[in-house]
Amino acid sequence: MNFRLATLICLLLMTAAQARAQTQEEINQKAVDEAAQVKQKVDKCIRTLSSTYAKTKGFKAKLDESQELWNNFVEAHINAIFPVPKGQDYRELYGSINGLCVGDYRKELTEVRLAELKAWTKLPPKRDLATLKSEYDKADKALNSTYAKVMHSPARTGKTGPQFIRNLVGAEVAWIAFRNTDSEVYGLTAGSKEFCFQKMIDLTKSRTNQLNKWLEGVEEGDTCAGSYPLKK
Repeated sequence: MNFRLATLICLLLMTAAQARAQTQEEINQKAVDEAAQVKQKVDKCIRTLSSTYAKTKGFKAKLDESQELWNNFVEAHINAIFPVPKGQDYRELYGSINGLCVGDYRKELTEVRLAELKAWTKLPPKRDLATLKSEYDKADKALNSTYAKVMHSPARTGKTGPQFIRNLVGAEVAWIAFRNTDSEVYGLTAGSKEFCFQKMIDLTKSRTNQLNKWLEGVEEGDTCAGSYPLKK
């Protein structure tokens, strides 16, 4: 092979590699943009609710606080899906597709939040407080059981295991802060403990479903598996 031909082949390979990299960057950015679009809808809902309950003392400030806590939880939850030990490059662990994966998970979580906020204007029928407390206790026990199983799941093994445990604990702490505040502000919409407990029940069940993914696993070949185990 002569020098010119070898040089041409090298240039073609470099050009192809750059094209692939740019394409992946575009795909990653598209996922980020889609998540941001859903977030804009969430922000609009927040403004609408603040206007609707403008006369309810403390509502807007508490809702803004709740949304900020939700933002913290989303970051913590994603960090649990993609734990990165100190000093490690996330690209070495999850590849260049990680931007797409994070964007997709962020969009999924934001869509759940959007649905929750949209439902605020359609308050459920008032229920008996004792019944709600009993239902909450049941949901909380189910959550604690699931959380304990996840803490001892395959995700805790390997080089990312210790970081996963730390991130999972951080995510749970962030979620509890969000749950408590969001339930409190939801209770302000009707000025009752019943509505507060109803929201705690709903959010607790939703969190249990999120944690279950570490137990159920994802399909083999899922490039966004992160710390989720593969289904057997």
